[in-house]
Amino acid sequence: MNWPAAWGAPYKDVDGVDGYNNATDIPGYPGADQTMWTVANDVPLIVNEAGDSTGFLSTAPNLYGSDPIGIELQITMWGYAFGASDPLGNNIFKEAKMKYMGLPALDSTQVGVSGFTGTSDGAILDSLYFTQWSDPDLGTYTDDYVGSDVDLSFGYVYNGNRLDGVFNGIFNLPVPAGGYDFLQGPADNMDLDGDGDSTEFLGMTSFAYFGAGSAIDDPDLSSYEGTLQWFNLMEGFLPRPAYPTQIPFSDPSTGLETKYALSGDPTSGAGWIDGVQLPPGDRRMVMNTGPFQLKVGEEATVVLGIAGGMGLDNVSSVSVAKFHDQYGQYAYDQGFNLPSAPSSPSVSTIEMDGMVGLDWGSSATSVSSTEESISAGFEFEGYVVYQLPSASSPLSEAVKVATYDKVNLIQNILDPSIDPTTGLVVDAPKQTGTDIGVQRFFETDYDEVRGRPMSNGITYHFAVTAYSYLSDNDGSPFKTLESGETRVAVTPRTANPGETVYSEMSSDIEVTHNGTANASVGVTVLNPSALKDGSYKVSFDTQVFARDINGVWNKVVSRSAASVSDATDCGASTITATAYASSIVGTIDLVLDFTLSCADGAWIDGIQMTFPTGFAANVNTTAVTGVGNICSYGAGSGQDCENSDGSWTGDVLLYGHDKRTGFGAFESSNTFTVNYTPSNSATWDLPLDIGYVIYDDHYTDVNSDGTGTATASSQNYEEKTEYHWNLSTASGTVLLEDQTFLGGVDLYGGSSVDGNSSLHYNTAAAVTIDGFQVNVEGGYDSPTDFFGYDIARDAANAALYGASTWDMTSYMQQGWGLTAKAVDTYGNGLTSV
Repeated sequence: MNWPAAWGAPYKDVDGVDGYNNATDIPGYPGADQTMWTVANDVPLIVNEAGDSTGFLSTAPNLYGSDPIGIELQITMWGYAFGASDPLGNNIFKEAKMKYMGLPALDSTQVGVSGFTGTSDGAILDSLYFTQWSDPDLGTYTDDYVGSDVDLSFGYVYNGNRLDGVFNGIFNLPVPAGGYDFLQGPADNMDLDGDGDSTEFLGMTSFAYFGAGSAIDDPDLSSYEGTLQWFNLMEGFLPRPAYPTQIPFSDPSTGLETKYALSGDPTSGAGWIDGVQLPPGDRRMVMNTGPFQLKVGEEATVVLGIAGGMGLDNVSSVSVAKFHDQYGQYAYDQGFNLPSAPSSPSVSTIEMDGMVGLDWGSSATSVSSTEESISAGFEFEGYVVYQLPSASSPLSEAVKVATYDKVNLIQNILDPSIDPTTGLVVDAPKQTGTDIGVQRFFETDYDEVRGRPMSNGITYHFAVTAYSYLSDNDGSPFKTLESGETRVAVTPRTANPGETVYSEMSSDIEVTHNGTANASVGVTVLNPSALKDGSYKVSFDTQVFARDINGVWNKVVSRSAASVSDATDCGASTITATAYASSIVGTIDLVLDFTLSCADGAWIDGIQMTFPTGFAANVNTTAVTGVGNICSYGAGSGQDCENSDGSWTGDVLLYGHDKRTGFGAFESSNTFTVNYTPSNSATWDLPLDIGYVIYDDHYTDVNSDGTGTATASSQNYEEKTEYHWNLSTASGTVLLEDQTFLGGVDLYGGSSVDGNSSLHYNTAAAVTIDGFQVNVEGGYDSPTDFFGYDIARDAANAALYGASTWDMTSYMQQGWGLTAKAVDTYGNGLTSV
């Protein structure tokens, strides 16, 4: 293909080599299904492909009488092969790139126009506009209206009558509406709104129109008056009288001046709409954005969307066209990387006596693909089950029989939809959740399509879909996406010979409990055909995790040794230093624990800590993180509180001072934390030796300063402990590991380290293993009282027991303690089970 990439035509660079390669690179706008590109300029010099001059032709004055100025315009138009029912299938996109090249010095006698001395290097176009002009001719061209939507930057055409001679008369279709939208205007390099930002993009800054043969008519052709009339239209004024006279449009609905003609709403009749001043006719519409400036050699770009829509009549089509336009704006803003719906669930069927079941939770891979993928902010929300009249019935004929959604108060989700009765775009419910909880199975004995119980031998048709929701949906034309349906057929039947145990869904399986705790395990059959003959075991464990410098929690297999301190004087006062991986990724928290212990019981005026040379340059923050008393009496009492927040001098950190005030601010032990970014992320710059001086406040007239060195030598990590349960076969094969869903909730709110219970939103959403699911009820906290007891008697020697009266009670039941736990009464005993 002879694609003019060298002239500026777009293409997708496949081989990564600079320049267009016809063999590997893909011509056209990247990702588009079809692209058209053209380039033009107003330079009178005609050249061949080699750049040699072959003549002169100045056509610019022929249009509206203005001389050429040296502008190149590249137009790219592209679209996508979506169906007519898809909003993006009703959009075409156009990019206009304007470059101010300037003019070469030309012989005026050859050109035929004087003044072609060439464009100077410092030339500037100081009031430039992009204008999208259109003579739309919608069907029958003599009965059109036009309008503008300021908020959407959308100018559009619609029919002036309910019926159109072409669309209704020839094609037997409702007459559509359509128009243009400045999806991205030029950069506001003149800062028109005065906000100091000259990089933001302008929208539609004015909209004008005129009707052929009316008082507001086309600008004069082949005359410079036409250029001046056009400049008025670009600035949002009536074309005549010509610039510099400027007469504004007047909104007849308000009596006020406006730069946006016909900005009312035809669907409601509110505001200034076409037809008030002129009857339907041959219309032109003029959309403008600007002004902006261009220096010679610079370029500016605008992108327009061309959107259309078809309702039931001329007015409702405006509503549809605006909806499609909003979708086009959204697609452009997303870089055409549009969100995708969840993947379709993988569904299997269960045939039972007089009833049927569906199961889409047995494939862990499919469940993960459907529920864990996030697309442009859209997150999985739930499943929908439909019953279809037949295998070939469209989903629109189905009966929605169940919705299983997350428990998060997101229930009725409304999205714009075309009302089949009025043709208008209205908000309609797309999903109707009930916060019932996610469930991956469905069973029923009732035929919802025919309104009667199911019969054995009759085949029933179902479809299951998944849908997602965009919580941060401001600016999005839709909030929910639904997957393609997975269709299945299932026929209820009587049980086959030998099918007696657990042959139905939701059957409970017997569980044997070992131990004295009162946690319970519930096992429910979901897919009888997937059951295996075997024994399974649920076990419990704890796991300690430590957070490393990259913010990742890792399982603890060993711990570092404690830091050390070498102290003298002031009794046993010490500072110990310990380095921890910080919650701020890539940094270290150096925790300095100060213990005040002076023989005279004195307080201190200050603490000075001297770090290795250059250390202070890596410090991010310094803070008092302990709860010890600092200046609790206050400066008003005479206590010296100076520099109690600390200050750096070079590599020396000083809290307080060494003035010997007799009333020191530091009254007790405390903790200080220095956050730093290590020069060596592997060693954390360890070991770190911190020399310190603890300044006695001289309260007893004897200075007893403490001095020493604190050394941080080992890498330490913040730790946390998680409680887990596990499912395995009796032989030890692990099926589920490190589960944290307990008693109907995730113990860690979905934030456990391994996230193995991330899809266990609620009890019904337990993972399906070998045709059944497991739920654990209970807790890891030790009980406050015993909940029962068993007495085992020797039946063979029962006569030796005799009659007895006894009662077994506890500290709690007798009111001797708040709980029955010995640790709460005597300070010793178990705290967990």
